Amino acid sequence: MGALLLAFVGCPGCPPPDEGCDGGTCTDGGPDGGYDGGGCMNGFCTFTLDSRPMHVLSDFTPQISAALGPNDRIGIAYFNEDAGTGPDGGLDVSYAIQYLEWQNGQVTVGPEVIRIVHNVSGVSVAFQGNGQPAVAYLGGERDDAISVSWWQHDAALAYRSGSGTWTEQIAAVNSGDAPAGNPVSDNGFIMGLYPGLVFDGATAYLVYRDVHYGQSVLGDYNGSDFELASGGPTAWSHQALIPGGNDKRAYGGHPHLIMANGRPAVVSDRVLSLPAAAGQDVLFQRRADGGTAWSSPPVLVATAGDTTSGPALAWESGEHFGVAWADRLDVNGQGLFFSETPLTGGAFLGRDPVVQSGSTGWYPSLAFDPGFGHDPVIAYYVCSVRGGVAQLVSCPVAEDELAISRRTGMYWYPTTVDLEGALQPKLFYLSTGKRVIVYKDPKRGTVRIAVEQ
Repeated sequence: MGALLLAFVGCPGCPPPDEGCDGGTCTDGGPDGGYDGGGCMNGFCTFTLDSRPMHVLSDFTPQISAALGPNDRIGIAYFNEDAGTGPDGGLDVSYAIQYLEWQNGQVTVGPEVIRIVHNVSGVSVAFQGNGQPAVAYLGGERDDAISVSWWQHDAALAYRSGSGTWTEQIAAVNSGDAPAGNPVSDNGFIMGLYPGLVFDGATAYLVYRDVHYGQSVLGDYNGSDFELASGGPTAWSHQALIPGGNDKRAYGGHPHLIMANGRPAVVSDRVLSLPAAAGQDVLFQRRADGGTAWSSPPVLVATAGDTTSGPALAWESGEHFGVAWADRLDVNGQGLFFSETPLTGGAFLGRDPVVQSGSTGWYPSLAFDPGFGHDPVIAYYVCSVRGGVAQLVSCPVAEDELAISRRTGMYWYPTTVDLEGALQPKLFYLSTGKRVIVYKDPKRGTVRIAVEQ
């Protein structure tokens, strides 16, 4: 038992022996003929898209992103941690940003390595108007004159132009690129944390967190700004969506950006005291019709003590938005919650508990069913049937699962999809009306998909 516990400590996020790790670490090079995890239940069949075991990063770090593209293509970007040896003989931990594509039951692209980075705080993928994907991340080149610890420090995108060909473009490099009008917000050069990306044709919309000099709690992290770069690939305009230099509310965490009726809209949270951590509260904004101004101040959808990797946003039609979020610190116990605007728009309507029993509701992904009553549907992770579990590594193997819940009438009806669980699932409706969910295995780090039959 002691040896087994040591194995888990030494390889966080790894499976038990003989289930995917082949005697080395979880990042030692690929599948070994062990655990695959395929199977079918409750109308969904699950498949492994990238079977290489990978380290599972802190679960408040968005480490997998997916987007639905033309012809039911699903693009998937994710981190693969690699611990190597640096030139000085010391440990060199780097992260490969990888991309693969799924269509019609097959992996059709990749995995392709976009680039290697050392600082990570999230990843976001979207399809350009020409049908090619682009991926946003914390990028740029190392410059010790800026920082010896922030090797990456710019808001960056990589545009794909062909097989294995990715070109990095820098969208923002200085805090003053998006002027907020106060000296704390407008000074510094560490930005691009928590990227969120969408396209309207060839126009990119990239939101990100600006942490100024990336050093102090008060001025940099609690004084962070939530900013937008739009345009691309080489010419960009900038806006400060929520300046935080004066009020120290730690804006810009875990955004989920979408296009809604031809306009970008976003939910985000607040990340206090650190460059990356679990989020608090749920904030909503959208661009005004026919202009460049955004709703300000942001709409407080809900207060929350721990949103983990952030809230989820969906749009159905007209002015009808829905938001889903988890809260591990809710006063009535961990839960998953939903709120929506009326069909004609207006304020968000209260807080509807989707599930609030045990340790559950983590990493929600939200969609409106386009064909069946336009019901909201949420995919999420069930950690444990028991309450009080707050760490991913503590979720019991026999109890965790990927679940999906649909609201019909006034009630939510959950369904189990994968008994192996799911880290940060992403839910989509295909043109056929069938649902697919992309996620990482929470124990092995492999990339998986559940497909409705």
